[in-house]
Amino acid sequence: MTKQAYTVVALVNNQVSVLNRITGAYLKRHINIELLNVSESHTPGVSTVIITAIITEEMAKMIVNQLSSNIDIVFVNYYLDQEIIHKEVFPKTNFLQTTY
Repeated sequence: MTKQAYTVVALVNNQVSVLNRITGAYLKRHINIELLNVSESHTPGVSTVIITAIITEEMAKMIVNQLSSNIDIVFVNYYLDQEIIHKEVFPKTNFLQTTY
């Protein structure tokens, strides 16, 4: 299997050490995390964790299976980088304003 950019998305209870357990699943397999993002979700007390790494699909499945057994993880799945729509948000600035 070839390595590709896989993104694991997890909805987790906002509890102490949940992020440590998630990143530990990558550390255990000696996988370098390329991108890590944690933010609030629309549900109070639940956060969204997004992790991207260059791995095989088999590794992505193993990570998701390990994380899904954790009681503080509500939902977890993996996606290929091409399956995700990336959206960049820029603050409102006057950078593009033209002067006459």
